[in-house]
Amino acid sequence: MSFTDLEIAVFHHLRLAPSQLHPNSLAFLRAFEITADHLGLAPTLPLFFYAFKLQRSCPRDEKAKGKLPKGAEQPPSKFG
Repeated sequence: MSFTDLEIAVFHHLRLAPSQLHPNSLAFLRAFEITADHLGLAPTLPLFFYAFKLQRSCPRDEKAKGKLPKGAEQPPSKFG
């Protein structure tokens, strides 16, 4: 099965390979295409990103869990 024009445009826009997206991402893309077609709209890249945004792994002002700042002591773990 080949990718649709919208899927290819999203891959190019995000500069990543299909394997780098969450598997459900392709389902969201397909659902968007079906919904746009039902509403009589062309499924375009700007319209897709108007409706959907990239989700960051953690909020902007929070540090990612599991990473310590340089020089910070490692807290004791339950595994010794």
